[in-house]
Amino acid sequence: MPYYLIMKKIFKLWNIVFLLLLLYIIFYNYIYNKFGGYISIINLIFWVITAICSYFLLGYVKCRKIVKKDSIQLVIIYTIIYLIFTYLLGIITGFANTPFSLKIHMILRNFVPFAMYVVLKEMVRYMLVYKYKKNKKFLILIVVVFIFIDIAVSSVTYSFSTFNEVFRYIGVIIIGSGFKSILLTYVSLNAGEVPGIIYSLIIEGYVYFVPFVPNVGEYLDTMFSIILPVMLCIRLSLIYEKNKEFNKKRAKVHSVIYLLPLILIVIILMVLISGVFKYKIFAIASNSMYPTFSRGDVVIMEKKVHDIEIKIGDVIVFNHEGRVYVHRITKIKKYNNMLYYTTKGDNNDVEDNFETIESDVFGIAKFYIPLIGYPTVWLSEVFV
Repeated sequence: MPYYLIMKKIFKLWNIVFLLLLLYIIFYNYIYNKFGGYISIINLIFWVITAICSYFLLGYVKCRKIVKKDSIQLVIIYTIIYLIFTYLLGIITGFANTPFSLKIHMILRNFVPFAMYVVLKEMVRYMLVYKYKKNKKFLILIVVVFIFIDIAVSSVTYSFSTFNEVFRYIGVIIIGSGFKSILLTYVSLNAGEVPGIIYSLIIEGYVYFVPFVPNVGEYLDTMFSIILPVMLCIRLSLIYEKNKEFNKKRAKVHSVIYLLPLILIVIILMVLISGVFKYKIFAIASNSMYPTFSRGDVVIMEKKVHDIEIKIGDVIVFNHEGRVYVHRITKIKKYNNMLYYTTKGDNNDVEDNFETIESDVFGIAKFYIPLIGYPTVWLSEVFV
């Protein structure tokens, strides 16, 4: 077949898919501003159409490589360790509330469209990568296109009104998207779409299931968005290149790595319980604050320091006659340069029949984790 006919055939195959992706990048901002309330539905429709076009034009071959299982294991291990590490760091740097509701129907409403978007996007990436796996120029083009897709999707949430927002956009969105696209394309090339799907669902999707996230700052966010993909690429390359020394020691290394998340979780709990850093945890023993908190929930408290401002409406953790309370402030009065707080449980009909002096306040309740405090509550009831 003449060369020009071969090129024409190749062009026809990928042209429609790449044209769809290009239109998505160009018009995403306009579509978001015009139909923001329906953006999740529009997103899904677009990626379903693109995936169908990719399937018929490029074809789909299921990846059956031996390294697929190892890739999935490493992605899960590294992403979980990353999350545990950032939460551990958050004990020092602080946390921020997530904008998502933790009610089951809201989790499904928010997470399911996101998960479908991730699955369809990574399948399209895999079909493109598999079709042109021997063409380096096309592989580079795929990396670039998916970088711009991530940038287009993320840019609509930025106002660029402050230097921090601009710095975060350049670092986390632009640079971070570049390293993520390289990683996911590299994984698709060698182990199929599944490891990339798992990576995106854990790193980007965990926020739909937690009440708060670590607030580590723009600089560290940028560093993490570079370091994690680079570390994974290096580790995965040892598998893909069939490094013999690595394969011999892999079982021992994995046994150690599997223990790291458990060790880090124990460290986090010990630090939170001890209150060494900025935050400390308390288990809720009653329903006096329902529906804000329930019995068995764990409250994460920001410890009271000189620069912390306590105001009416804050939920404080305080001591009264040797017992710890978590109630909301309804009144504040000052007498002899000392603050006195009147408090009330959200589920109580009347205010507490005592006032709390400033020195008895431990801190302000900032976040809560449902149900995990029940073992502590049960133990305290047995032994007290």
